[in-house]
Amino acid sequence: MKYLLLVHYSEEAFSKIPKNTRNDMLAESIRLCHQLHGKGRYIHASPLQPEATGTVVRVKDGKPVMTDLDGRASMYDRRSSCNSKSR
Repeated sequence: MKYLLLVHYSEEAFSKIPKNTRNDMLAESIRLCHQLHGKGRYIHASPLQPEATGTVVRVKDGKPVMTDLDGRASMYDRRSSCNSKSR
């Protein structure tokens, strides 16, 4: 069995954590990767893009609604497989 572990955090809140604590958190994450790799359970790790480039996906009335972080919403049209932006 395989699992996906996704870690998300607020960049603003994270930047307020003392640097030595952030470094400890990073070291702990790296140790976990090495531990999982040693057991043959590690596949890949890769950082995500900054949160300002992200899109939030929610389900409304049974349909996915995607919202850019600047507040613009787009509704995915399953029939045409395209996004339309509305402001």
